[in-house]
Amino acid sequence: PVIAHIERYLCLAEKKSVIAEIKAMGVYLQMNTNSLVRKSWFDKRVKWCRRLVGNGDITFLGTDAHSASYRTPECAEAMDWLDEALDKEPRYHILYGNADKMLRDGII
Repeated sequence: PVIAHIERYLCLAEKKSVIAEIKAMGVYLQMNTNSLVRKSWFDKRVKWCRRLVGNGDITFLGTDAHSASYRTPECAEAMDWLDEALDKEPRYHILYGNADKMLRDGII
């Protein structure tokens, strides 16, 4: 199973051990790229999201885009952050490789 939009479950940020427990059950976590973009320097949600990505807790990143004209995929700033925060291999996996592997055999 995949829990999508993990950044929307702020209750998970309050208990750090819950993410590890969820992952130990074999659940994959997906987050939207716009959750990695600072709204302000004091945005705790962005810090939490970035920490999850940096720790390798997030399996998939998506854009939550609905079309090219409505809820467009605005992810340039998040990609800039990923380029600085992650090495090439983990960045590839979170953006492409994990999704490809799941579609091919279902196990990451």
